[in-house]
Amino acid sequence: MEKPFKLPVLFQGKVIDLDARIVFLGYHYQFKIVVDQFELVFEYDERERFTVVHNESTDLIEKDLIVAITNALQGLESDFLIQAPKA
Repeated sequence: MEKPFKLPVLFQGKVIDLDARIVFLGYHYQFKIVVDQFELVFEYDERERFTVVHNESTDLIEKDLIVAITNALQGLESDFLIQAPKA
């Protein structure tokens, strides 16, 4: 199951709305965020923080923007987990 949404991200003093979706995969989920026509995948790491799954697209995106997206996701996570489907 997927749920699309707009992710407001504070970056360089401006709020930008990025196309995003949460993908539920059983007990696991990912956030997929579109930046400059590239899709970045974020998921939890062992420290229980969001991290980007590295691929060729991550090298093309500003690192500060990736950090800003991660911070925005941390704030939204609980809202989406409340709506997570039962596996």
